[in-house]
Amino acid sequence: GLVGRVDYFSEFARFETDNDQPNNAYRIKTYAGRFGAAVAQNTYLSATIRWLDKFYASPNGMSLFGTPDDAWQTGRMSSVGLSGQTQLSDRWIASGRLGLSVQRARFVNPTTSGTVFSGVGFGDVRTITGANGYSATGRGVLDWGPYDSRSRGVRQGVYAQTTYQAGRHLSISGGGNYEREKAYTDPDGDPTTTRDNGTIWVEGRGSVLDRVSLTAG
Repeated sequence: GLVGRVDYFSEFARFETDNDQPNNAYRIKTYAGRFGAAVAQNTYLSATIRWLDKFYASPNGMSLFGTPDDAWQTGRMSSVGLSGQTQLSDRWIASGRLGLSVQRARFVNPTTSGTVFSGVGFGDVRTITGANGYSATGRGVLDWGPYDSRSRGVRQGVYAQTTYQAGRHLSISGGGNYEREKAYTDPDGDPTTTRDNGTIWVEGRGSVLDRVSLTAG
């Protein structure tokens, strides 16, 4: 038939913990999958999927401030890749890939923690002693007030490569790739930064008397 073999892998994992420190919970969920098929005896197609979702609460340095901050952050990443490789002849092989990845991040400080003075949150009175025995007593600035920062990044790319075995001692490869990156300070708005990356390359590899390898590109 058209499809000679099918390969697959799929896994989901979740890890969660909460330390004795207040506001110090951590959670991560991940998924990874790969699915492939051998087609028409000389072509292999595959797709990969990767997804990650994490949450991290940050109380700040309890030994320095004595009271926890209520800040937390989240991060999410997803990527999809499609690839194909075909044996055009006994000497000629070609491959190509498409990829898309999206990352989102959020940093939140819901309230001004600690003892609030002029809009700034201070920790408890603490005495810190250094290794040389010197000590200092006072209140440290725990945070500067509420904030909610969000961002998003997107990368899209295409890559192609081909290799021809010109003889026993010589092979020639060539390829190129193009990638577009977009960054968003407002995840729901227009991109604030964009960048295009491109590469074209050619490379020859050979050997002399089966003892010396030569590469030029």
